[in-house]
Amino acid sequence: MNFRIIAGLALLVSLVDAPVHGQQQQNAERLTTAEIGPLEAGYRTDDAVDKHVPSQIEIGDGNEPQIAVLNQVRQEIENAESIVIDGRPLNQFTGEVPGKVFHTGKEHQRRGHITSSVNMPWPENLDEDGKFKSIDDLQKMYAVHEIDVARPVVTYCNEGFHATMPWFVLHELLKYPQIRVYDDSLSQWANRNDTPMKTGK
Repeated sequence: MNFRIIAGLALLVSLVDAPVHGQQQQNAERLTTAEIGPLEAGYRTDDAVDKHVPSQIEIGDGNEPQIAVLNQVRQEIENAESIVIDGRPLNQFTGEVPGKVFHTGKEHQRRGHITSSVNMPWPENLDEDGKFKSIDDLQKMYAVHEIDVARPVVTYCNEGFHATMPWFVLHELLKYPQIRVYDDSLSQWANRNDTPMKTGK
């Protein structure tokens, strides 16, 4: 699995698993501990060497077939057989509010969504307990948008992190073979003047 996809999934898991309230405080405490050092934070130290069991990790050949780049997305939105999924909130999809890069809060220059894309906010993949919905429910949810195993799919969001949720569901849970993440997402697309975008539904 591509490392950038793994990083995005790790971020999503932390968002899903951690309570919303108090999370910023916990993050601040972790940063503070890292800055002042383990001794000042009250941690004990010793000179024992931990024993680790070697792991076997398979790394791909570097072709990154799960990643789509800008020109590939251009081709996909012209292809009637392809589906492009916008995983952001509806009000960002319509352009009611601007999209923002998640980790910087920087707003995109242009509002709305990639032309011909469909809106499926990433939390819709989860049930009320924050767990993935059943395979049956996920299949029905994607079928509403005529997303099936035979069609090429590209997912995107504001910066590539949240787009990994539908990628994971389609690729790993539903076993769709033609699914890619537009890694640069709207942090690239919405900050250019030569890429087609729309507002509204």
